[in-house]
Amino acid sequence: MSLQCLAVNILTPQSSYTTLESILLQFPLGGIVFIFVLLTGYLSSRIHNICLIQLILCCLPVIAGCIMIWKSDWYHHAPTPVAGYTIIGFF
Repeated sequence: MSLQCLAVNILTPQSSYTTLESILLQFPLGGIVFIFVLLTGYLSSRIHNICLIQLILCCLPVIAGCIMIWKSDWYHHAPTPVAGYTIIGFF
């Protein structure tokens, strides 16, 4: 299942976003993932024994996003669950 389909399935019924709005909310995530993949790949090739540190640092935003979704209130166009869902894609 693609990320856009997952966004539609999660955001649309829970927070009253249309299908188009929920897909458009996920576009910045693609750019962030592209930059972080290139950055972590470059750092891994230049600095030895950094993979474990990068793994931990890439998991922290995912954990924070899950906590934001879990602990936030869901109401019409709630920004906190959307922001939490967006940063889950860092990993």
